[in-house]
Amino acid sequence: MKILFLCIAVLYSYCSYSQTRDTIFYDNHWEETSSSNASYYRIIKKDLLYAVTDYYLNGQIQMKGFYKTLDPEVKHGEFVFYNQNGDVSNIVNYKNGVVRNEVNCYNEKGELIKGDIFDDELDVMPEFEGGWKGFDEYVSKNVVFPRVAQENGVCGRVYLTFCIMQDGSVGNIKVTRKADRSLDEEAIRVIKSSPKWKPGKLNGKNVTVEYDYRINFAFD
Repeated sequence: MKILFLCIAVLYSYCSYSQTRDTIFYDNHWEETSSSNASYYRIIKKDLLYAVTDYYLNGQIQMKGFYKTLDPEVKHGEFVFYNQNGDVSNIVNYKNGVVRNEVNCYNEKGELIKGDIFDDELDVMPEFEGGWKGFDEYVSKNVVFPRVAQENGVCGRVYLTFCIMQDGSVGNIKVTRKADRSLDEEAIRVIKSSPKWKPGKLNGKNVTVEYDYRINFAFD
């Protein structure tokens, strides 16, 4: 079996429209479920684009963004993600489903410091020991191809986003494009277990920086 990796810096925002669709409920793995088992719910409004708003069960907004199509999902424009306290956690910008090479940074209060920051504008970029090559090696050594997926002949590519926080820890991990539940869970586990990074700095202060990453689970 082979497990491949790719990483790029990323960014996210929102708006609103008309024609509301019925509420859709999701569990904590973002699989569609019933309201009794839900951790999140989604409301979709349609005009020229699909305006999607995801919520925590307490009514706090979790994400706002736009899709050109929903099946398959093609993100277009800015996406804003919020933590359960209502603070912005991530912002990513998409064009026709592709992440633009931009980075947003946040201070200790979760406030956006400056939009559309490119890698070379940061004083110091977050760094894993050994750089991205070292991070790929860490993932390669620690990720485990789930037995249930192997037994069922399931493989696929899991797309994630995660943040390097001000203290260098990895947080705000989310699967943005699913492969299979067992593969998604393993991808989250290995990213969550990452050793601390050296945090990014802007204007001499530690900031939160978000990245996009993907793990490909494939048979030899």
